[in-house]
Amino acid sequence: MYTLLRRMEERGLLKSQWEKVEGGPDRRVYKLTSKGVEALKMGLTSIVRQKRLFEDLVTFYYENFEKPGKGGEKPNV
Repeated sequence: MYTLLRRMEERGLLKSQWEKVEGGPDRRVYKLTSKGVEALKMGLTSIVRQKRLFEDLVTFYYENFEKPGKGGEKPNV
């Protein structure tokens, strides 16, 4: 996990700083940069597109291959 966080920081997607904690060890706190926010938006947009594609494929399957009474009910997508 920390290797991934360091790589993201090296790419400018995150910034981190040490935070002092009373009664415990200091901790590193990570925050998204504006570049990180844009990368996150792009990634989520891609996931949404893929989800729509799979929904369309399932619909196509049921409309073209699955006959009523032979395979049960359609699953919720």
